[in-house]
Amino acid sequence: MSKEEIDILYSKKGQLISLNGFLSTSRKQEIANCYSKEVIFIIQTTFNLSYGCFAHVASMSQFPHEDEVLFDLASVFKIIDIKYDEINGKWNIYLITTDEGTNVVQAYINSIKIEANEINIDFIFARLLIQIGEYNLAHDYLNKLITIISDENETRDLALIYYYKGLNLYREGNYSQSMIEYEKALVIQRKIFPNGHSDLGETLGGIGLLYDNMGKYELALEKHLECLLISEKILSKDHVHIAEALNNIGLCYERLGKFELALEYDIRALEMKQRLFPHNHPDIATSLSNIGLAYYNHYNFEQALDYHQRSLAMKEQCLPSNHPELAVSYCNLGLVHLALNHYDKALIYYMRDLSMSEKTLPSDHSDIGITHHNLGKIYQAKEKGSHLALKHYQKAIDIYMKSLPRQHPYIGMSLMYIGEILCDQNNLECALQYAEEAFHILEATLSEEHRRRAESTYILAKVCKKLNQIDKALEYAYKAHHIQLKTLDIDHKEVQKTLELIKSIKIMKNV
Repeated sequence: MSKEEIDILYSKKGQLISLNGFLSTSRKQEIANCYSKEVIFIIQTTFNLSYGCFAHVASMSQFPHEDEVLFDLASVFKIIDIKYDEINGKWNIYLITTDEGTNVVQAYINSIKIEANEINIDFIFARLLIQIGEYNLAHDYLNKLITIISDENETRDLALIYYYKGLNLYREGNYSQSMIEYEKALVIQRKIFPNGHSDLGETLGGIGLLYDNMGKYELALEKHLECLLISEKILSKDHVHIAEALNNIGLCYERLGKFELALEYDIRALEMKQRLFPHNHPDIATSLSNIGLAYYNHYNFEQALDYHQRSLAMKEQCLPSNHPELAVSYCNLGLVHLALNHYDKALIYYMRDLSMSEKTLPSDHSDIGITHHNLGKIYQAKEKGSHLALKHYQKAIDIYMKSLPRQHPYIGMSLMYIGEILCDQNNLECALQYAEEAFHILEATLSEEHRRRAESTYILAKVCKKLNQIDKALEYAYKAHHIQLKTLDIDHKEVQKTLELIKSIKIMKNV
């Protein structure tokens, strides 16, 4: 185990943990040593537990000599101690079974039933595999299911297989193949559910998320609004599908730069999820994260930090330690610390994000590109960091070009910051090339009031000013100011910075 992982475990001494499935153990430590490479869990048990159970199953096992003891899904353990065994070269983690917190685990199991109360156990299992990040297992499992269910008849189960294949591919970052599977599901569902159905709503939501990742935010919003309309028509007032639709609509408005609307939908989603799920649940953590992003975009960084920290703490309690959602939280915390000028803290979180993402995602996944982009922003902000910043921005673009459409705002943003660095280095012709390309991409893909459009226009004005293209510089500076005033107060620091640029250009013009 890494030192970081050991430190995390040390920090959790005395706390409760629950594992993500049935736990197979042995009464013989030599058997455990054979299977374990780095860590041994040593569990002390008691027979007077009210909840949870374990059984000595050696007599029913194919390998009775292993003396197996099986703990059930609802088992809860308290971390007692962590010690390094110098002789075996392994970490010993001492646990004790407990009743504490079992109600939370049971509530989580029940919440899975709520999420999938209308589908059979085959699909609940597929959903669970995807939720815990076991994408390869989910892929194999769904391929086996499709051999059992005939694809000659367009049935609900066949559409669900296509839906879950699409969801699994989406989580892996394979957006083009994901869209193919979602479209297959959608065709069947529109035929067999002409008056709407929760399955149809879920598929529309999945397609909406795909459009979001492709940078097609208006199309994404359209799909999510249709999903919400169907869900509210046919489902109970509080339902997981409605909460998910509210969550996704909030995300779209955030992308479109409509931050007030984003926060409104994010809060509605959180309130509904809190009524539906146990207090420690991944979906609640996601809503906390989204609200954190909304506050970040309102420049309320302290509030954003609080929500992102709460989200991470919840994810650490209810997700596997290598789950990609943890990387998302590291990314968000890095974002806020960067905005607060806490460069060292931001760098720590971004490096955690990169380390985890590289282990759990394909090398060309856009999330890895986002992390490189964010590392670029840190090094750009740090003194004498421009060389490393350029390296990370270019790495981000290389990844985006493999995984995203050519006209995607993420590409535009990395190009924009490269242009700004080159401008500061007085490499003006190259700076102009990057700044203009970024400007055109962001103008084509973002709403007219989006702050990133204002930023790219401001940078282009800076470059034109240095090139002594005064009229163009003034035109772009005024345009940036006009965009900013749609979402920012006149005394905001970004607006004031643009006014200073306009003033300096006017002085040059009058000389």
